[in-house]
Amino acid sequence: MPKFYFTYGTSRQYDYQGGWTEVEAPSRTAADAAFRVYHPDRRIGVLNCAAVYCEEEFLKTDLLTEGNYGAYCHERIVLLRECSKYTATLRLCSVDLSEEGDFYEQ
Repeated sequence: MPKFYFTYGTSRQYDYQGGWTEVEAPSRTAADAAFRVYHPDRRIGVLNCAAVYCEEEFLKTDLLTEGNYGAYCHERIVLLRECSKYTATLRLCSVDLSEEGDFYEQ
C-alpha cells in the first residue's frame, strides 16, 4: 500500500515541530482523511501540516537521513481493511511512537 509523508514546520500551530507523520493508505485522498482524524484542520480545508509527499518524492529528499528540523517520524497511521467471509470492515489504526509504543485503535 502506498505511503504518504505529512511534514511539519517549526510553527506552534502544528501538533509537532519538525519531523513527519507517515500514513499508509490506498490513495492520497484516503491518506488526507486518515491524517485529519488525528490532526484536524486548524483552517477548514487546509491540512494541519507544512507539506505532503508521496513515497517516491519523500525518498528523493534527505529527510530520512537528515531529519526535518532535527526531528524524524513521530507516528505512523495505517488504514487497514480486513475482509472476512461475512463482513468487511474499515478501521483506522495508529501507532503513536511518542506514547511509549501504546497501540491505539479507533
